[in-house]
Amino acid sequence: MELTEVLLIENDENLALEVKDSLKSAGVNVTIAKDESQLVDCFSTNPKIQIVVLDWLLEETSSVIARLCLHKLRENWFVPVVIWSQEIERYEEEIDEVHEIFPSSCIRKHGKSEVQVDDLLTILKDWYSTPPMSIFNSFKKCATRAIDKSFYNLANHSTDDLYKGLNSLFTLEGGKTEIDIEHSVDVLIRMIGRVIYLDKELIPELSDFLYSLVLTEDVDKKTKSGILNYHMYYQPRSEDHRIRSGDIVEIEYEVDDSEVIRKAIVITPACDLAIPGRTEFLRLLSIYPDEKPKEKKGVDKWPLWEEVEPQVVCFHEIVVIRNESYIDTDKKKAVMSYKHIYLTNTNTLVKIRRLKRLDDPYRSELIHRFTSHAGRIGVPEFDVKR
Repeated sequence: MELTEVLLIENDENLALEVKDSLKSAGVNVTIAKDESQLVDCFSTNPKIQIVVLDWLLEETSSVIARLCLHKLRENWFVPVVIWSQEIERYEEEIDEVHEIFPSSCIRKHGKSEVQVDDLLTILKDWYSTPPMSIFNSFKKCATRAIDKSFYNLANHSTDDLYKGLNSLFTLEGGKTEIDIEHSVDVLIRMIGRVIYLDKELIPELSDFLYSLVLTEDVDKKTKSGILNYHMYYQPRSEDHRIRSGDIVEIEYEVDDSEVIRKAIVITPACDLAIPGRTEFLRLLSIYPDEKPKEKKGVDKWPLWEEVEPQVVCFHEIVVIRNESYIDTDKKKAVMSYKHIYLTNTNTLVKIRRLKRLDDPYRSELIHRFTSHAGRIGVPEFDVKR
């Protein structure tokens, strides 16, 4: 590996030029920025930047601008950062706060002495030899190829064909057409993912990378992974009002003048797709704290992993509410929405608040497990009562 491109964020112009000249003699090109406002231009002019050297005290005694730079870098570019300062102890005092905004695995520290090419190259090599950075460049190249190929495939279809194929993404709400952005993005991601799946260059490298994780001997396999929580759930856009299978919600209603608040998960299939034969009922399963998380679950329960408190979905506790807004809706193009009105079978108003959304493959597994359970036990039918 060669070091050829460095971004130096330094407000002392004379010092920055000294570093630039020093590294230039070693064959390294240095791009200079004074603060976060110049980063976009720097990366646009030179997208091949390999490493960032960041002066921690860009405001003489304050790290505020340096933190803004880290925020900007994390939002836009995946690149290692070397904190460069004469007062490295100031950085060390703030290191816990720094790691909340920038991953510890992507940041190193260096005293503000002469910057040596060998030091930066060692940091760069170390960074790219550590998971998941070791697979980053190959995946990025593959993803770029896959995006191009996917859009070539889309270009083969006429506008009419695209509309007919994606018709279920268009719904009517209040007489206006709405677009299902989440499923639209999912369609594009799946197209790109299928191309990546068949990529002959990436797959062997990805397989080796994953096998290296499996064969790692010093891993504490009893520890719960924070990554599980990252890809098991996600937070939908605030503008997304559709109710979807796998939505974890809080429902509130009254029983005998007493307020009931409970946690539940939506299990009505395809309630977010504009397809004919829409049911007026929303079915949910109750969620409770798992009192015995280490014990094997029965066929009527499904575990939900949580960082704070383990939860369990109870298949035998089904909550059914009716979408009252469907009365005045074109059901052929309607979907369940958080903006709709919902009632119990005794016509009591139900308030629904989304907490987060369960993602695939966990959502699919939950629906499959519940369907299997319901097939053996049976689920009662519900008639509309107005």
